[in-house]
Amino acid sequence: MRRIALWSSITLFALAGCHDDELAAFRGKADAALRARVEAAWKSDPDEWLDVLGQCRAAVGEPERAALERAGARLGAVVGEQFTAQAAVKDLGRIAKLEFVVQLQAARTAEPLRP
Repeated sequence: MRRIALWSSITLFALAGCHDDELAAFRGKADAALRARVEAAWKSDPDEWLDVLGQCRAAVGEPERAALERAGARLGAVVGEQFTAQAAVKDLGRIAKLEFVVQLQAARTAEPLRP
């Protein structure tokens, strides 16, 4: 089953025109939830925007912000080495390829507790 999911991800990025180095970076840095969301979104709309949480090697400064934005990320909160962003499915490989990005996760939403 895992091979099927991996093969699907490889196929999706190949179809999207993602370069081999971007695909390798995405596979190495994205969590399982993000890979699953990318696969689902690619089938319906590769231009769909996903919410992501990223981890960098060091604090995110202006050069890193600019590089993330050039790669296609719409930055939200930036705190130390972590950032939140929205990115189109087709841009996630370029974002993952950035050397200072060490991990990408699918953003999780939380429902407030109800009495």
